[in-house]
Amino acid sequence: MDRFLVNLDTLPEEGLSVNETLSSRILELQETNIKACSDISLNFHVQRFDDDIIIQGKIEVLIEFECVRTLHPFTQTIFVESCDISLPAGSKRELDASEAVREEIVILFPGYPKCEDGDEEMSCSIDSRYLAVDKPAEDRVDVSPPIEDKDDRWSALDDITSSD
Repeated sequence: MDRFLVNLDTLPEEGLSVNETLSSRILELQETNIKACSDISLNFHVQRFDDDIIIQGKIEVLIEFECVRTLHPFTQTIFVESCDISLPAGSKRELDASEAVREEIVILFPGYPKCEDGDEEMSCSIDSRYLAVDKPAEDRVDVSPPIEDKDDRWSALDDITSSD
């Protein structure tokens, strides 16, 4: 399915069970570094209560993220265990719940995706060559300026000691 549409004319009073796949295009990830690796699996019960449509169930989709530490791609299953969507039925004959499903998924995207949180076990560490704090003591970097033209006006500060 390209959209998750609920036909209100044929919706039984006791509700309807929906086990379908929805196109991942509804996630609108085209201009991001996030990619959907599968369609969206829906396992819903849809029912009308007065003027509202209640959608309850589970959602599952496999997403590829880029690790913020290593910049390597990794996959993570986004699983909405207990989805509860309430939409006004209004006077329409058909209700498009695609945007509500999209929101349920996107809200679970990690703010800072790390490959250690992915579905496959991966090491998520930054190469120590790129971090000065992780360098061994013998790899010290001399950041002192050259001593060519020393300014004696500041040497008086060297003689100040702190009193605690």
